[in-house]
Amino acid sequence: MFKTIGLMIVPPIILVIVATIIFVKVLSRGEQKYDVFMVEGNELVVLAGIPVRYRINDIETVIFSNVLGKYGSFVGIMKIKKKDGIFGRSFRFDASAYHKKFVLSSTQEEIDLATENLMEQLRSYGVDCKKD
Repeated sequence: MFKTIGLMIVPPIILVIVATIIFVKVLSRGEQKYDVFMVEGNELVVLAGIPVRYRINDIETVIFSNVLGKYGSFVGIMKIKKKDGIFGRSFRFDASAYHKKFVLSSTQEEIDLATENLMEQLRSYGVDCKKD
């Protein structure tokens, strides 16, 4: 009987430990959790849910634009065009990328500022950028 109770307690304890580790890792990222991308070695890593990696040498250009999203808030869009002419998927960002904190809605001016910031970062790594 005690073995059964012990086996019933172990999975929730493991779940709590794993959840705590994940929570601490997320909190320790600070302002980095609002980054759209980061550069590791020779790779551009787009931080969108599951990170997507592109070799910097394979990128022809990064195209930025913005659209009016839901409820009157603007959304920035980043598309990566590779040298073989293939476009990657669209990555969306909001004013959180500029303010480095959570925002409920984004104005066009804030998205433009975030876009300029992101373009400046990419150009520092030799990546060509343009804004539509």
